[in-house]
Amino acid sequence: MQQDLTLCNNMLHLVAECAQQVVQVLDRMVFRELDSRLAEYLLFMAQTHGQGFKLPTNTEIAAIVGTTPEPVSRKLGQFSLQGWIEVKKREVRVTNPSALQKLVRAV
Repeated sequence: MQQDLTLCNNMLHLVAECAQQVVQVLDRMVFRELDSRLAEYLLFMAQTHGQGFKLPTNTEIAAIVGTTPEPVSRKLGQFSLQGWIEVKKREVRVTNPSALQKLVRAV
């Protein structure tokens, strides 16, 4: 790296990007409620996989949003009762994206 300034700059850029991602994840985990994190995850999944996407297990979702499986199960149930999502055999449709978006923006 001492001999190749371009390589050194690229490595520093990569480290800075990784650090920024870690800060963003920590910010979400510390300063945002589970409702917001789960809503953001569901909206992301719907956007990237389309309606009718397959949910991973609650344990996997919990690891992604920074909690345990039980609260994930309760929140998914609440979102479903409120009509924001429909869940059938782990397949999800986001039926009220604006309601989920409001949760994401609420800090």
